[in-house]
Amino acid sequence: MCGYAVDWLRSCYSSTWRFPSDSVPTRKGYFFFAPEGTPHYPGWSYFGSRNWHKGDGTDWPDFGELENTRQVWRDGSFPTTPPDAKLIGSQECIEFGNTSDSPAAALIAGINIGCWAKRPPWGGLVGGGASHQATALGGLVGGGSSHELEVLGGLVGGGRSHELEVLGGLVGGGSSHELEVLGGLVGGGSSHELEVLGGLVGGGSSHELGALGGLVGGGHQQAAGLVGGLVGGGSSTFSNVAGSPFIQAAHAQTAAGSTASTSVSFASATHSGNWLVVILTASNSQVNVNFSVPSGWTAPVVINNNAFVTCAIAYLENVGAGTTFGPFGVTSVAGFGTLALNVQIAEFHGLPTSGTFDKQVVARATSTNPASGATAALVQAKELIIGACGTSHGVAITTATGYTVQDSYTGNSTGAGAWQSTWAWKTVNATTAVSITFTDTSSTWGCIVRTFKLL
Repeated sequence: MCGYAVDWLRSCYSSTWRFPSDSVPTRKGYFFFAPEGTPHYPGWSYFGSRNWHKGDGTDWPDFGELENTRQVWRDGSFPTTPPDAKLIGSQECIEFGNTSDSPAAALIAGINIGCWAKRPPWGGLVGGGASHQATALGGLVGGGSSHELEVLGGLVGGGRSHELEVLGGLVGGGSSHELEVLGGLVGGGSSHELEVLGGLVGGGSSHELGALGGLVGGGHQQAAGLVGGLVGGGSSTFSNVAGSPFIQAAHAQTAAGSTASTSVSFASATHSGNWLVVILTASNSQVNVNFSVPSGWTAPVVINNNAFVTCAIAYLENVGAGTTFGPFGVTSVAGFGTLALNVQIAEFHGLPTSGTFDKQVVARATSTNPASGATAALVQAKELIIGACGTSHGVAITTATGYTVQDSYTGNSTGAGAWQSTWAWKTVNATTAVSITFTDTSSTWGCIVRTFKLL
């Protein structure tokens, strides 16, 4: 079956299912939000969520969602036009399985192409290509053709559509006979029906926030959750994350004094649902300090280098739209002494809205090349790693093996010597323990690594 609603869920997720007479023991499955008005499947199936069954005291069924497999949250968006509600096969096939199933002629976003009466947009290659199943052909440099003659576009210099449904991707302009899709312009474009706009050199937008693709150099559509169609080909099928999760960073600092507190502002407003991290580093002539963060932020994890410099990492999940965050502050434990504070903040996307923290490790010493030591093994393969270090000299650190050093910031003097705050980040795709080593001259230092789950 295609395009029917199969369950009621508050949020979408991916999981693992088992079906009768299947050729493989288990299959990965993904829940998507159904458009308003989508009919429910009239029969019964094994496609529903285990959430309605788990813990009700009955025996676990042989088929359907597995009992103990991990459910991974996802935003529920579909990467192209949702399939039509139609039956392919029979209720008997769903109930008892069918070992004689023939494979689909082609797939769009992992779904049988026969589920659409009218094929959705799907393409964006550079270098030429063809669509044997008439799915889509677009963004070709040099030309192309469609065996089913439904879609032809993306030519450099011109193009035409045999069925007059879609024409686009021209260098300099384009038009659509059915006024459904217009895109692929160098420098701009528009969509008459506001359904899809893509293939722009340098950027693009979608009026209905349905899709953004075909960008030369990349792109990001925060409202739609899709990034694809880059030079070389590409698409984002089941994830709202593509490429780097980093969005922007900023910093601020206080002058040396008896108290230290400041807010920090981004150049652009944050996007609702994203994730923020803050690195707080302070110098105090009396060594020990306490940090303060605004409501909603996690308590900072702190390391003191035993030489008047203290470093900490805190984070904020499911951030709202905003530009300025704070105030962040530091106070002396002894109640006196000269204080100065560095605040370094960054926005990331592609993390869950809660439960992001996984592992951490801290270390301090006097040596060259400050190193955190290793965390325990991570709980999942796909994670964001944040490393930070406070050092007792005023020399910028520019290298940390395997990481992007985002900011190295010289602090204001408190009379206890020069000092520096540095942080870096990377992503991993393995559960192996992680650490960070900064390339630096000899100093007294304190380092932290904290790891966070990505979707």
